[in-house]
Amino acid sequence: MGNTPASHVKHVLTIFAVFLILISMLMSNVCVSFPSVKESSKIIFVPDDFDMIQKAVKAANDGDTIIVRDGIYFENIDVFKSVKIISENGPNSTIIIADMPSDDVFDILSNNVTLSGFTIKGSSNAAGIFLHSLTSSCNISNNIIVDNFCGIRLDTALKNNISSNLIANNTYGITLDSSSRENTISENIIKRNVHGIYLSDSFNNKIYLNCFMNENNVYSSDSTNIWSTPEEVSYLYENRNLTSFLGNFWSDYYGEDLDNNGIGDYPYKIGSMDADEYPLMGLFKNNVIPLVDIFPPVIEFVNVSSIHPKPNEDIKIVAYVIDRGSGVNRTILWYSINYETWIPLEMVKNNSYWTAIIPGKPEGTTIEFYIEAFDNQGNRGESEIYYLTVRATYYLPSNQSGGIFAVAFALIVLLLLMFLAIVGYISSREEEPTILPSRPVVNQRTEDEYSLPEEQAANLKKDLLSELPKLSEEEKDILFELESEKSALEDLLKDLDEKYKLQKINAKEYYELYKKYKRELYLVEKKLREFKVKLGLRGTLRCMVCGLEIKSGEDIVFCRYCNSPAHREHLLEWLHIKRICPYCRHPLRETDLL
Repeated sequence: MGNTPASHVKHVLTIFAVFLILISMLMSNVCVSFPSVKESSKIIFVPDDFDMIQKAVKAANDGDTIIVRDGIYFENIDVFKSVKIISENGPNSTIIIADMPSDDVFDILSNNVTLSGFTIKGSSNAAGIFLHSLTSSCNISNNIIVDNFCGIRLDTALKNNISSNLIANNTYGITLDSSSRENTISENIIKRNVHGIYLSDSFNNKIYLNCFMNENNVYSSDSTNIWSTPEEVSYLYENRNLTSFLGNFWSDYYGEDLDNNGIGDYPYKIGSMDADEYPLMGLFKNNVIPLVDIFPPVIEFVNVSSIHPKPNEDIKIVAYVIDRGSGVNRTILWYSINYETWIPLEMVKNNSYWTAIIPGKPEGTTIEFYIEAFDNQGNRGESEIYYLTVRATYYLPSNQSGGIFAVAFALIVLLLLMFLAIVGYISSREEEPTILPSRPVVNQRTEDEYSLPEEQAANLKKDLLSELPKLSEEEKDILFELESEKSALEDLLKDLDEKYKLQKINAKEYYELYKKYKRELYLVEKKLREFKVKLGLRGTLRCMVCGLEIKSGEDIVFCRYCNSPAHREHLLEWLHIKRICPYCRHPLRETDLL
């Protein structure tokens, strides 16, 4: 049967379809074999290509690099592209100063931004660097950020890296708020700021190997973060290779390093929810923890041969001085006669004790003195000022009328004192605080015994039970145990003093045990006072500054180290001048008050 026109057309269409399929396959292979080439990123130089960094950012594309040559630039820069902005020769040569102090120097508005190698300053009412909402994967490193209201601010920022910056002389060093999370802040030096790092509603940020030396190192509210390295780190400390998790260095950490591994033995508390479990004893750098000594020597206590010396009697002053870091180098006794010129005396060292002698003075002389100590790094500490009066002999004046007047005046003073004593006695009888009976002294006590002998304990418990009939048996037992423990610790301290006086222990052993027992006694007294308050038994509390009784309703605070009470206003005035606890002499800040 011959070919019809219809069959011929069908044959042609079939061949055309096959041809289209082959062309399609060929094009597909070509596409696979020769992918499209994206235009490579470019490098822009400032001021060669553009005279301002902001103009360079505007002209750049994502992925470009902007290199800024040496110079001082007055700008406020908005970074709204994913670019790298780096200096040619580092932060000491490339300085960016806010053209408008009320605006941020750098506003980071895009992801994947790198900012490195600049001095950034002059934003007195805003931030040096501000990472805005949902900004992520940015790298801020090797910058000097100074003299701003806030050094670096993160607001709802996530997964950014802030490392190896010097952040100083700002009101706030670093702030993280509004759910900033999963950022890494490491190996920065954050010092001389009012607030080192401020966290609010921020979570799971990794903060480690930083150095904090600020007026207030950290504030954390409604935040939980990670304050140590995510894994153990190998490091060198005092010529020994060690491995551990590492936290941060805190200038206000006063814990000890008894195992000598460069890590404090007690956590550094951060807010109410966090703690640095591995606080460093020095600044971490290049996998080495050198011992950093920024702490002044502390004059722990001063002993005077006589507080009322006799005329022309030499006065021996003995001071116990310690230093946490490099050691005490020299100690000077400064004294003044009748409030005149201060006179220096070099003190002589004997173990940790320093001694000097003030020459004897005539009767009636007023002597004031204080002690100044320096460590081997030049840090300076000083004691409070002490006052002495040389004992004088008083005679009645020869003038008859003057003698009568003096006698009359003395009688008036005596009558006034008697009246005040009677009023005080009546007042105390009207509202007499509960006073527990005194405890017998224990003469023999080993250093590990924290309980009274059985006979004395039974008598003490009997007295307590008879005076507290309204308490439950369990409450009486708890009260008895706390009182017994307090008494035993007091006896240990007495025995320790006796051993030292008899030279059975040296000064170092004495001081270590004294600190241990004193700290334990503070904790027991704190528990005892809290328990008494709970039971409604409150003895007389006195302000450790003014010495007056603290009355119900008055605003009071406690030292966090010794738990001694004080009127808030009085202690704040004291700390403004001294910055140590009036009772335990421990360095104390307003943030340490309870």
